Amino acid sequence: MSSADFVSLLRIVLAVPTAILILEGNLLSASLLIALAGLSDFLDGYLARSTGKKTDLGKVIDPLADKIFLLTTFIALIKVSDLDPLPVILLVIRDLGVTIMRHSVPISSTFGASALAKVKTSLLFLCAFLMTLGFEEVEILLWIGVILSYISALEYVGYNIFLALRR
Repeated sequence: MSSADFVSLLRIVLAVPTAILILEGNLLSASLLIALAGLSDFLDGYLARSTGKKTDLGKVIDPLADKIFLLTTFIALIKVSDLDPLPVILLVIRDLGVTIMRHSVPISSTFGASALAKVKTSLLFLCAFLMTLGFEEVEILLWIGVILSYISALEYVGYNIFLALRR
């Protein structure tokens, strides 16, 4: 396991204490863990590129870690705030679909996150961070993240159709 893969695994581990802190009302501490998780998303990519150790495990675990962390965080926020559950439900549906599709193709043909997907993920981390700091009016960022999520899913579907036609 590379150092980048380890950082991605840590992001998954951080999901549980983050959700617990949110549910207990300790939003400031939760915001610190969200910031740490968001930074770890940049760090794992940097480590993989700078060390030349982009692994098949990393191709799977990095996007999975983002999904687990962010969805867990948003679901906890629904429970303690006035957050509309609809955008979170739409993210769950999209992420389940993309995850199923990712695992239906050989890992070697899985491509890294597109620039749009990286922007979407960063936006969702920022949104979760700001929500835990009490900025409820940033829910529009969540909706923008949902829209970007579905557009990036279409990119992924298009790529897989392209691969299927080449075979």
